[in-house]
Amino acid sequence: SRAWGSLDAPSEAAMRRLSAVDIESVFQLAAADPDRLAAATNFDTERTAAWGKAARIYQKHSVQH
Repeated sequence: SRAWGSLDAPSEAAMRRLSAVDIESVFQLAAADPDRLAAATNFDTERTAAWGKAARIYQKHSVQH
């Protein structure tokens, strides 16, 4: 998550929970539906939506460089 800089990135513990529902990459997180992800992980939708937005920003930035 350090590579995300100041973006609202999931913690290492959160990444383990995301991994349990097959979210293994920034690209998968960017594409995930926040409501479904929240239901599957017990994170709130606001949090999963913020992570998805941050992942899309990161993905867009990393593709441009």
